Amino acid sequence: MRQHDHGPVLPTPSGVTLLDSDDPTGPLASLAVDRLLTDDGPVWWADAGGHARTDTLARVAPSTGLLDRVRVARAFTATQHASLLGTLERRVSPEAALVVCPALDARYRDEDLPAEEPADLLGLAVDRLARIAGAGVPVLLTVAREDDLAAPVARAVDERVTHESTRFGPRFAGEGFETLVYPRRDGTVQTTLAFWRRVLERRAAAAGAARPGTGADVEQGPGVGVGGAH
Repeated sequence: MRQHDHGPVLPTPSGVTLLDSDDPTGPLASLAVDRLLTDDGPVWWADAGGHARTDTLARVAPSTGLLDRVRVARAFTATQHASLLGTLERRVSPEAALVVCPALDARYRDEDLPAEEPADLLGLAVDRLARIAGAGVPVLLTVAREDDLAAPVARAVDERVTHESTRFGPRFAGEGFETLVYPRRDGTVQTTLAFWRRVLERRAAAAGAARPGTGADVEQGPGVGVGGAH
């Protein structure tokens, strides 16, 4: 896990990083936008449970123009999800900034799948993400729950980062790492998305990125998956 050398500190995923969070959308959006600030490549987002939201990404992004480099694709079944990750493995180049895969195990828990198929399909999905990470593109993922089915995910993870909402504000923590917290001058704490917006605006200033703008939507990568961000 690399850390930024200046400005507000956020974890920078490397290899396969598992995010353990009590918030299913805000931290993922914040880390994705932070990669856009520090890397010129696109962020590929393989969505399985409605985590890719235009409103959340736009609320934390210092400039909505950054979101032109977000490629979102959705899967609604286990077979679609495994196929989508196969497509990503072929399409994602080493210049990509990040691959985001929230709720990696969610679609493989469908009750209509044969008994052995969920584990086999999820194992295939994990192998594909591991190969993407092995090619030098960081992968950030979450799981719906940790149990025997999700065990292959845990074995493939290079690092685990936790996020929690505390009375002092949102907090990321990993091995030897913890976010800085920026309370207001009156001692109160901003809402979660306002907090990440503030942190990312400081990161943008440090990176020389554009100031906040308006009007961009999350773009769906051509030929990848189905649907766009809502």
